[in-house]
Amino acid sequence: ASRARGGGGGGGALPSRDMTYREKQELTELLGELPEDKQARVVEIVAERHAELGGAADDLIEINIEELDSVTLWKLDRFVRSCLKPKKKKQTQE
Repeated sequence: ASRARGGGGGGGALPSRDMTYREKQELTELLGELPEDKQARVVEIVAERHAELGGAADDLIEINIEELDSVTLWKLDRFVRSCLKPKKKKQTQE
């Protein structure tokens, strides 16, 4: 029974499995690379399911990846990857 309707950023259904330790490590690294203007959205995504972690917009909050549920982790993963997609340049065509 899926409760998630609308509000998502496309990309199909989120994985229903738990994130592996390696995937969590990678997500943590990607979150660190996120431009400052995208970080507020990370807080919003977390606060959707973890209201206790939402702070004022200018507050510095620390997010413990281990305390987040799978749905939140996968939403963060999708968002971060959409922001950091490499801009591919075709070098083979010259």
